[in-house]
Amino acid sequence: GVDAVMTRYNEWESMKQRQTENTYTSKVFVVGTFSRSSTFKFIIEQFTKKLLEIKKYSTDPSKTASKIQIICSQSTPGDEGKLMAADIPDASWLSDDDFAHELRNGHINIVIVGADCILHEGRGV
Repeated sequence: GVDAVMTRYNEWESMKQRQTENTYTSKVFVVGTFSRSSTFKFIIEQFTKKLLEIKKYSTDPSKTASKIQIICSQSTPGDEGKLMAADIPDASWLSDDDFAHELRNGHINIVIVGADCILHEGRGV
C-alpha cells in the first residue's frame, strides 16, 4: 500500500541526494499502473497527502517533497488506463507499448497493480 510507495520514494530521494555528475536520477518520481483500480486511486491519494505533509511541516530544505508523476498504461482493449488517468488529477496515460518502453528503460520508479477485490485494509472480497 501507501507505506510501500513511501519506502520506495524515500529510497529514490536518498539516491537523488547522493547523485554525482556521473550518475543520473530523475528529478521526478514516476508511479505507473495498469488498468483502473479504486485501490490504486486510494494509495495515490494517501501518498500525495503524505508528501504534502512533508512539504508543509519540514524546515529542512532537503526534506521538501519532490514532484511526482502518475502514468497509466492504456490497458487495451478496454482502455482502463485511460479511464484511470482521467480519475486522478494531473495523471497521464501512455500506449501499452510506450509504457513498456518507459518501464524497460528505468523511467518508472514503481509500478502498482491494483486489485479491486482487495480492500484497502488488505482483506479480500
